[in-house]
Amino acid sequence: MFITLLCLAGAAYAEVPHIFQSGQPARAADVNQNFQHLKQKTDQSITQLAIFPVDGAEFDIGIAEAVCPGGSIPVSASCVCSGDGTTQNYGVLLGCRTTAVGALGACVAEGITYNPALAWPEAVVSSMCAAAATHGGQAMGQAVGMEIKIRADEHGEAVNRLSEQVSNYRTLISR
Repeated sequence: MFITLLCLAGAAYAEVPHIFQSGQPARAADVNQNFQHLKQKTDQSITQLAIFPVDGAEFDIGIAEAVCPGGSIPVSASCVCSGDGTTQNYGVLLGCRTTAVGALGACVAEGITYNPALAWPEAVVSSMCAAAATHGGQAMGQAVGMEIKIRADEHGEAVNRLSEQVSNYRTLISR
């Protein structure tokens, strides 16, 4: 998130009132004016930064996703596996990651205590998402939306890889 926000805000810092050359003395008033300029640009660049959690939902056996709302950026993923050994098999976390649009998690049944009569464990996923109302006067969704759309395919590919891994494991453990 920080790299993205810094890149977005980077254009605001391209110019400062005073440029210093090597060996040239820097007057305190000029240095202070540069810092004031940068502070003003920072204050104008990103306003109302919000970081909020998004809970996921299971969409396939053992796989769940949490998708950040449009105009926000996924910051982190948190995943656990359900399964108490009485109504569901114990779960082992196969994967947990952020993607371009949110977070993915996958769980498989623990192999030693696996019981085919019990339900498969569920993945429980949440993502922390960040959004800013504006970036340099432009809505944050407009500033990052294009990149998220371009990278959304990566999320789908990650879903497909996890689905295949869970399916392969289910086949292996059922033997």
